[in-house]
Amino acid sequence: MKKLKKAFTIVELVIVIAVIAILAAVLIPTFTSIIRKANEASDTALAKNMNTVLSTAEAGGDAPTDMEEVTYLMEQNGFKLENLNPTADGNVFVWNKATNRITYINRDKEVVYSGDNLASGSAFTASGDYWLTVKTAGDIEAWSGLSYYFADKQIADDTAGLTFSTPSSVDTGTYSYQGKITYTFTEEAEVSVYGHVNELTVDAPEATVNNYSSVNTVTIQRVGANSYHEYGYAKTLVVKDTAVNANIVIEKTGMVEEVDTSAAPDCKFTNNGYVYRRNGEPDTDTTTYVYEITTAKELASFRDKVNGGQTFAGLKVALKADVDISGKVWVPIAYDSRANYKKDGYLYFAGTFDGENHTVNGLSNQGFQPTVLRVDTYGTGSGAPEKNNYLYGFFGILQGATVKNLNMTNVNIATEEILLDSVGAIAGFASGSVTIENCTASGSIEGQDAVAGIIGRIYTYEKDVQVLIKDCTNNIDIVTSGDKAAGILGYGHPKDGAPANGYIVIENCTNTGRIEAALYAGGIAVTENSTKGIFYTVKGCSNTGEIVGTTNVGQILALGGSYSTAQWVIENCTGTGTLSAATVRWDENGALVQA
Repeated sequence: MKKLKKAFTIVELVIVIAVIAILAAVLIPTFTSIIRKANEASDTALAKNMNTVLSTAEAGGDAPTDMEEVTYLMEQNGFKLENLNPTADGNVFVWNKATNRITYINRDKEVVYSGDNLASGSAFTASGDYWLTVKTAGDIEAWSGLSYYFADKQIADDTAGLTFSTPSSVDTGTYSYQGKITYTFTEEAEVSVYGHVNELTVDAPEATVNNYSSVNTVTIQRVGANSYHEYGYAKTLVVKDTAVNANIVIEKTGMVEEVDTSAAPDCKFTNNGYVYRRNGEPDTDTTTYVYEITTAKELASFRDKVNGGQTFAGLKVALKADVDISGKVWVPIAYDSRANYKKDGYLYFAGTFDGENHTVNGLSNQGFQPTVLRVDTYGTGSGAPEKNNYLYGFFGILQGATVKNLNMTNVNIATEEILLDSVGAIAGFASGSVTIENCTASGSIEGQDAVAGIIGRIYTYEKDVQVLIKDCTNNIDIVTSGDKAAGILGYGHPKDGAPANGYIVIENCTNTGRIEAALYAGGIAVTENSTKGIFYTVKGCSNTGEIVGTTNVGQILALGGSYSTAQWVIENCTGTGTLSAATVRWDENGALVQA
C-alpha cells in the first residue's frame, strides 16, 4: 500500500496564511510608497519641463495670460491637456497666473515642487492666483480656494450650479457652462469670470467682480464699493434692492441687452460700452456706436460675444490695428452648424465688420476642437458620408452681414483627423444677403468640401436676397480631398429662388492661388446647376492660378452639376491659369472647352 504524504493541518494553514498576511501588510505599503515616489519624481520632471516652456515663452515676449493660452502653449510643445494630470493619484498641477509658473502639490496639500520657489514639503496655501484644470465639480470641492479652468464637457454640462465662498475666478474654456455660478464670499477680494455661463449671481458684499464671459443673466444682490465691471456680454443684468450702493460699470468692450436698476435707483451706473435698454428705455445710440478692436485679446472677446448670442445686427465693428493670432487657438466668430439655421440659439454675425485695411495674421485651426460650445456634429458630407464635417474660417457663419477692408495673412488651415466642410479665410458659411468687399487672403487651406480663399459656402434660405463679393483677392493655395474648391467662393446654391439680376454677384475679384479639388475646381467660384433662374453674375474677374480637378474645372466658374450655363452671366473676365485635363473644362467666358 502506497504511503500517503502528510498534509498541512488546519493550524499550520492558519499560521501560513497569517505569515503571508503579515508580509503583505509590510511589503505592499512599501511597494506602494516606492511606486508613488517614482510617479512623483516623474511628475516633478514634467512640471519642470512645463516651466521651461513657460519661461521660454516669457523670454520671447509671448507669455500666456490665461489658462487657454497655457494649455495651447503646452500642446504646441508636446504636452497634451488630457495628459497633464499627475500620475501620482490625488496630486495636482496648478498654474500661478501672477508668476507664470507651475507648482506640483500632493494629495495632502503639500508642495512637492514649485516654480515659485515654495519650499518642498511645506503646506500649500490656496489662493485665487493659482489655476487648476478641473473635469468635475468634485475636483473643485476637493481643491477649494483656487481658480478653475474647465477641461471637460462633463463639468460644463452640470446644471447643479457652483457656489463659491472663497474668491475663486472661473474660466469655462471652450465649453459653455449650463449651470449658475454664485459668489458668496465675505472678504474684500477681486474675481473674474471668463468663457460662457448660463447665469451669474453676486452676493458678496466686499467683492469686485469682472465679467469677461458671455452670460444669459447677471444678478447683483450685494457687491463691494468697486463693484461689478462688465467687459463681456450679458443678455440681462439685474441689480436688486439689496445692492443700493453698487457701482455698476459697463466697460468699453462690455455689452448688455437689458439692464434693470429700477429696484436700486440710487446705485451708481456708468455705461462706457453698449447697453441696448436700461429700465425699458434705449440707452446707447446705435447710430453712432462702434465696437473697436485693437488687440488679439479684444478680438477674442468680440468673438466670444458673438458665440454668446450677440449678433451685432445693426452695429459696426472696427479693427483699429493689425492683430496677430498666430499661436492662438482660434474658434471661429459665430461658430455653429449650418444645419441649425433658424433653430433656437442659432449663432451668426449680422453686423458690419470693417477691417479698416488692417491685417489679421496667422489664422489657423491648429489646436481647434470642433466639439466646443454647443456644436457636436455638422451632419455628413458627400465626399465622406460616414464622417462628420465642420465649417471653419475667421468667421464661422455670416447672415445679413458685411465684412470689408480686411486682410488675412499666413492662413494655415489643414485637415487632419477632422474633416472640414465650408471653409474660407474670411468665412466658412453664409446665408441671406451678405456683402464681402475689399478683402484679401494669403497662405494655404486644406479641406473636404466647399473650400475657398474668401468664403467656403453660400446658401439662400429666403427669396429675393443677394450676395455681393467685390474687389477681393485670393492668394491662397487650396486643396480639397472631396468635392469643390475655388479661389473666391467654394460653392453657391439657391434654395428657394433667386432675383432676376443674380443671387450671387462677384465683381472685380482676382485669384492667383493654385486650386485643386477631387471633383470640381474653379478660379473664382463653383456653382450648381439650377432651374431657378440666373443666380450667378460675374464681372471683371481674373484668374492666373492653376486649376486642378478630375471632373469639372473652369477659369472663372466650374459647374458642380449637369452641363448647363443657363444660370450664370460672365462679363469682362480673364483667365490664363492652366486647366487640368478634367472631363469638363470651361474658359474665361463660361464657354465649354471640353466635355
